[in-house]
Amino acid sequence: MLLTIAYTPIVLPLLFPEINIDTWQIAKSLILLMFIPLIIGLIIHAKLKHAAKYFLKITNPISYLCLFAIVLLMLIINFNKISAIFCLKNFFIGILFIIVSFFIGYYLGGSDKDSKILLGLGTGQRNVSAVLV
Repeated sequence: MLLTIAYTPIVLPLLFPEINIDTWQIAKSLILLMFIPLIIGLIIHAKLKHAAKYFLKITNPISYLCLFAIVLLMLIINFNKISAIFCLKNFFIGILFIIVSFFIGYYLGGSDKDSKILLGLGTGQRNVSAVLV
């Protein structure tokens, strides 16, 4: 997560030199949208394990549905902008970022294979929002 917050504001201006990108605004968005919710979730998990398991059953399907809806709506709403700046290089960089995120989560997921897969998918999914920003 910290790597994503540090990496994205640095790399975006390099990928899009023709666009004026406010790196602090990007970092602030990532902190507010990714880091703070993660910290809140970790605190709830540490202090209220039973509540965290209950909320996980409710929020997991909702988060998948919201992720799908956000990606779909962003593609629809921004289709003209995306097609204007879209190039194969940017697409592959975004995909590579998600794949690398998956493997980082997988290898840091402990010794249990199910935990490794879950953490890998969670890390890769979480970083889709960073790619979209």
